[in-house]
Formats: sequence, structure tokens, C-alpha cells
Amino acid sequence: MGTILGNPFELNFAGVARNAETIVKRVETFTSGDTRYDVVSVENTACNAILQYGVYIMKITTLSTGAVRYKVQYTEDGRNPIDASYVRTSGSMNGYATLSEAEAERATFIESMNASRAESGCGDSSALNYSAASPRNGSCPCESAEPVWDNTKSWQETPTLVPLNSDRAGDCTCVYAPTYTEGGYIVEEWTYKGETNGVHEWVWEEKSSLSDIPRPDLTNLFDRIAKEGYQATGTEQGVYIIKPSLIPTTWKKRRVITATGFRRVGCMDSTAKNYVADAVAEDPENPCEYCTDTDDNASTFDQTTGKCGCVAGYKRGLLGKCVKDKKQSSSPSPDPTPSEEDDSNGMILAGIVGLGAVGIAISTALMARKRGGQL
Repeated sequence: MGTILGNPFELNFAGVARNAETIVKRVETFTSGDTRYDVVSVENTACNAILQYGVYIMKITTLSTGAVRYKVQYTEDGRNPIDASYVRTSGSMNGYATLSEAEAERATFIESMNASRAESGCGDSSALNYSAASPRNGSCPCESAEPVWDNTKSWQETPTLVPLNSDRAGDCTCVYAPTYTEGGYIVEEWTYKGETNGVHEWVWEEKSSLSDIPRPDLTNLFDRIAKEGYQATGTEQGVYIIKPSLIPTTWKKRRVITATGFRRVGCMDSTAKNYVADAVAEDPENPCEYCTDTDDNASTFDQTTGKCGCVAGYKRGLLGKCVKDKKQSSSPSPDPTPSEEDDSNGMILAGIVGLGAVGIAISTALMARKRGGQL
């Protein structure tokens, strides 16, 4: 593919000194004797290629005859062949007669280099999309081919690599598990379910072992992804790729479902026992709970005392229930211990006491008669 040589431009300098300043300026033309060297253009191998080169086309002109030939040369440090310490040549060592021939050779060389590459991916083991086969030196901007799963093919045939333009990023951005105080996240995996009647079935399948679901028993996604007392205001999905090796059939495609936000939910009625002061929406899982009484309108919950009390116009009766207060008391009675009875209860007690007195009198008279006494 190429031959490693000492820099021919260094050899042709014939004592002409090039200082560091000249190298930094990246000289693109150089004349030595009867030969002039010009940089025509440069293209780079993919950033995640196993071997990363700057591949140049050099125009070499013989000044005395005007003859021109083109060479495809590449360097490891990215500097052009005039400035680099070592230069390799691809294709013909004598060069090509036309620029188009040199460009064709360079395209073939770069394609062969890009075929041997390290897979893109996140090299951080704490990330959801950690890829053990990805480069870890951080120098690669991760522009690469991206795997695509075709749901019309079996798992052995997918995924396939789809070429990316150089201005598009690959899947190297590290995806970390979101951290919420109000909820969690769900991770799903693109899973091959088999072939039915000639049709390959691929589905998104939830992976509970990879997910953080606060309330997995709920069916509503907005409630499942949120902690008790909260509800997701919206969701978003991000797809990422796991590449444990360079073998495509070992790759996995996953997506993480996260919330765009959360809101506090709960009973918004301040007269209810389970009133939530900072709630912005009712919680369908936990409806409002109220104080119960024989008269549904007789009692209310006192948030200060934490007890059910009688509303204005009612008071505690004999059995602890809120009953009509004929005196029309205007202040609630939060104390659940019975206080004063109403008039009807008073009459009942008076009757009982009266009956007791009569009974005692009759009993005394009968005993006196038996003894022969007088009433």
C-alpha cells in the first residue's frame, strides 16, 4: 500500500535550512534545484480509523522541461509532505500523469483505511451507552458510520452500517442516566421477537433491570415515571447504541424515556383531609378524602388541628356526631369528645332521671306497706 521513506524534501534541500518558524507556517510550495513541489489538496482518513492519515496530492514539476506528475502521499502527523518528517506514498512511486488518476488513487486508499476503524461510542463505563470497543483517548470527534436496524430482516442480518457525512456526528455522545428528585426513567431495547409468516418482528421491549421506575404497577406512563405525589408533564425519547465489540450482531439499540418535567399533584380542596397545599393538579390515583358524618355537610377537616370539626351551626352530640345547634354556634368545634348535648338529648336524660325518682318512691312505699307502716 505504501513505502516508508525519509522525507525526500529533506533530502533535496541540499543544505537549505528550514527553521521551526517555516514548519509552523506549513509551507505549501518548495523548490529545490530543477524541481518544484506544490500541495494540491488534502483529505483525511476517518477520525476513528485505526490509522489516521492526512492524504495529500502533490504536484511535482520539472522546471527545465515543464513536465508535471502527481503523487499521492500521506503523513501520520497531518503535516503536508514538505513539512513532515516521514512521508509514505500510495500507488505508483513515479506518480501519475493526470490529477484525476491521483484523485482516484487517493479515494481508494482512504476507503481502505476507513474500512479498518475503531467503532464510535462512549468510552465512559458509567454511561448508559458505554461501548467497550470505542476509542478512549478522546481525540476522535466520533464522525463515523452509524448502525441501523432493519425490521424486515432477522437479527443475524442487522444492523448494517450506514455511511455518515463528515459533518454529522456518530453516537459517541455519552448518555447518562437522568437524575430526578420527582421521578425516574424507562429503558427499552429494540428486540427481535422472531419470524411469523415470513415477517420479522422487531419491538421496543422494556428492560426493568436497566430502568428506574418509581411506580411500575401503574399503567399510565406519566404516573409510572413519577414518584408518589408527582406526575410527569411530558416525555421525550433518546435512542443510543451499545457496542460491546466490533461485531455488529453484538450491538444493541436502546432508548431511554425521560420526563420533560414534573408537577405536584394531590387534592386541591382545602376542606379535605388529604389536602396538598402545593398541588397544581388533582391526583387521579388519590382522590380527595373528606370527614364523614350523618349529615355530609356537618363536619369539615381543620388543617390546623388535624381533626374533623363541626361547621358553623353544628356541635358535637351525645354520640360524637355533629348535630344541629339550636343556639346557632358560629365557631367550629374541632374536639371530637362530646361536649353539650342538644335539647332533645337533654329531655331524654331528664326523663330517665325522673323515671328513676318515681321508681324509687314506689319501691319505698311498697316496702313500708309490707312492714305495716304508713306512706
